[in-house]
Amino acid sequence: MASSGTRWGRLGPAAAAAVALLLAVAAAGQGRAPMPPRTNAAAGAAGSRESRARGAASANQTGAAAATAATRSGGQVAMVIAGRALSAAEYRRKLAALDAPAPESLPPALRRQEARSFLRFAMLLAAARRAGLQHNAAFQQRWRALGEKLLVQTFLARLQARAADIPPAMVTAYYRRHRSQYASLAPQEARSRIRGVLFHRRYRAAMEALRRAFRARLNGAYFGAPAQR
Repeated sequence: MASSGTRWGRLGPAAAAAVALLLAVAAAGQGRAPMPPRTNAAAGAAGSRESRARGAASANQTGAAAATAATRSGGQVAMVIAGRALSAAEYRRKLAALDAPAPESLPPALRRQEARSFLRFAMLLAAARRAGLQHNAAFQQRWRALGEKLLVQTFLARLQARAADIPPAMVTAYYRRHRSQYASLAPQEARSRIRGVLFHRRYRAAMEALRRAFRARLNGAYFGAPAQR
């Protein structure tokens, strides 16, 4: 390890003298020592450091106060981010929205790993918002595209769920009309296959209804081929 004299030598004469004075005052148990005169640059840097320190202390105090208030109100705090307490219930909701497993379904080690990953995600999200990246034009364009994709996925999931909602009577009627095709299968397997057939029929019919409703078609002239669906 380098000696204290070597470390001070790297700081320069003025800084070394200031550090020596502070250490001497602390060792003697005296009050605050008079600080050496500061240049404008040094004063500005020191002020910036003090401001950051006050901001960090304030954020810690705010986070602690938020956690304490949430605990007193009966909520269980999972973590604190940017001075805001995140309850365990809200944490679970956010994980569900991100398609992440619920904490209760994981062993303790993986649960902590998941929490650290989410904390990092939330920290980066807060930093990106503070930097104003949500107003960037390229981000807005990408955000709209992702939103449209998610909207389509949500609608498609609903459409498929409706197509899969097949009444038992419909399965029975189809089985009776095509009994010879399923004679070699057990009743349960036959019904499962019939449900698959009916699902695909209902799904294709729903897509065809959408095509007609929105008059959707390709422009054959653009693609160099006859007009197609």
